[in-house]
Amino acid sequence: MSNHPTITETVTQWIDNNYRPERLNRDEGTRNRIIADRVTDMESYGEAWISRHDSRNGQATVLRRGKLGEVTSSSNGRTTLYY
Repeated sequence: MSNHPTITETVTQWIDNNYRPERLNRDEGTRNRIIADRVTDMESYGEAWISRHDSRNGQATVLRRGKLGEVTSSSNGRTTLYY
């Protein structure tokens, strides 16, 4: 058994930490739908995005597969988190 978090655990934590609460918690089920959509993105494309409109800090944020725990920011203000 691995000590590494699953994709769903990683995406859930990333969404909870980076998504604007007023957008995340709109209607019943919105949070779960957003998490499921981003898990699908990770499984299909190896990355998932939060737009600048939905991000807590007003900058687009991407979660990508890569080096475990690595975090980078680019000059355009996007934050890339790797798991």
